[in-house]
Amino acid sequence: MGRFGLARGIVSVEFRAPRLTETCVGIILKRKPLTLLVPQHAAQMVEDEPGLVVLIDGVQFGAVMAVPESHLTDDHLVILRLSKPQESMRELKPIPRLPRVAWRVSPGDPVAVVSRLPGQDASTTQRGKAISVSTDLDGGTVITDIPVQSGQSGSPIFYKKRLYAVVQGHKRDVGSSGFSAIGIPLTSGALRQLRRIHRIKWRAYLWRAATLALLMAAPLILLLDLGGRNYPVEGVEVLEDQQTIRVHRNAVFPARSSWTFTTQTKIFTTRTFSSDTSDPIDLVAVGSAATTDGNGALYVLNSSGKLLWQYSVPEGECSYEGPDEETFDRFSTTHIYPSDLDLDGKNELIVAFAHQTWYPAKIMVFDIGGSVLAEYWHPGYVRTLVSGLVGEEKSPITVISASNNSLKASWWNPQVIFAFRGLEIEGQGPTPLLGESAGSQIWYWVINNIDPEVFRAKATQLAVVDQNGDGITEIRAQLSDGRFYYFSAAGDVVGTAAGDIYLRDYGDTPFPKLNSIQEYLDGLSVPQDSESSGPETGL
Repeated sequence: MGRFGLARGIVSVEFRAPRLTETCVGIILKRKPLTLLVPQHAAQMVEDEPGLVVLIDGVQFGAVMAVPESHLTDDHLVILRLSKPQESMRELKPIPRLPRVAWRVSPGDPVAVVSRLPGQDASTTQRGKAISVSTDLDGGTVITDIPVQSGQSGSPIFYKKRLYAVVQGHKRDVGSSGFSAIGIPLTSGALRQLRRIHRIKWRAYLWRAATLALLMAAPLILLLDLGGRNYPVEGVEVLEDQQTIRVHRNAVFPARSSWTFTTQTKIFTTRTFSSDTSDPIDLVAVGSAATTDGNGALYVLNSSGKLLWQYSVPEGECSYEGPDEETFDRFSTTHIYPSDLDLDGKNELIVAFAHQTWYPAKIMVFDIGGSVLAEYWHPGYVRTLVSGLVGEEKSPITVISASNNSLKASWWNPQVIFAFRGLEIEGQGPTPLLGESAGSQIWYWVINNIDPEVFRAKATQLAVVDQNGDGITEIRAQLSDGRFYYFSAAGDVVGTAAGDIYLRDYGDTPFPKLNSIQEYLDGLSVPQDSESSGPETGL
């Protein structure tokens, strides 16, 4: 490992399912329970694949749980918690140190990638330099000259002996058959959440000493502290009961540094955000899951833990008036995304609700006070969403990936990507009966598959990025089969790229054509015309 000394801080992670296998690198944050930081696309298997087996350095573990954290999700990362291994294995130690602030790296700066592949007895360190660094709305990317291969996604990238970024893919080297690592730098918000999880014993002694000192100075601190109680939020931790969050604040007095809130059902997602786009983080949103007995809910709290408002999809609001009338109740809150949709300096909340068993999903927009500003029904589960200014558009574009279960399909429920402009979010998604004009979406793509009998590609990650550094942002959609698409605000495909999964499974096979919803409804869902002649770059 050399001077970076982090050989004990990473492991190889194998996800084995009956249909496919995925390999990545995990960064150890905590030993008990074993807690890892892994790429979001790898953890997608935890949700989608029944009969999944997880091996850490070749040793099988028991149950595994993916724990989404808002800032980490923005960096395309997820936390994995694993139960005890089914056999003894080497002692695992967390990564020694985490930086307090996000690093700023320039082209030419020295960096190192530390990785560990299945079957390797030790981790390996490869040193090189940053070739290109871009700053995008999702945190940016760094391209290095360090060679990597399939299975090394999730490897940490170090700068000045500190964790700087995480490998998310690779790029083909010009004039070479090899690939160099591409990483996404960790944002300050992500690092704050990682430090909350990454605890070691000596911190308890420091905390006791600090508490004693603060008690001695309590009268003075109390006088200084009486002026304000709404401290900025630093992070949210979902506790082991899966119904309670602990919110950490940047408070002067220890007794006010954290608080807890418990929901009636299991927590599905959390999000911290600011009421004004220029203010510190002062609000917490929690989405809970529906059960067979009750509805899920959206809760919004201030930084002191006071519940400001909550919302659940009303019972009986969604029904199917056919030969057998059917009512859809029990909706989970699955996605929460803050965005200033009307550019008034105040954030709105874009929230997706999904029915627990069947297919309806409801997309809603709330103002900070809980008033409903927009709503849209979609015949299928929302997978992910993003919102931001794209290209030269004057209003934010909200992009959503989802299933559309009302469209006729030979093998799978079709997967779709669609978009809205500003607050113009109303109506419902396209169906064969209602056609494409039932909703206010400005464009709507249907994803085709290379081998539809074997694999259904889903858009698992969306981001607003500057693809080529020209100052004009695009929408990047990452598919679960390794395809990357770049869209303009109008929905035109302006670029493509192949990730390591695609290159491994399909090589130079051209991408299948995306279909507009009108083409799909007209029965033109079968064409396999290529949109590119075999993309050469992977992110």
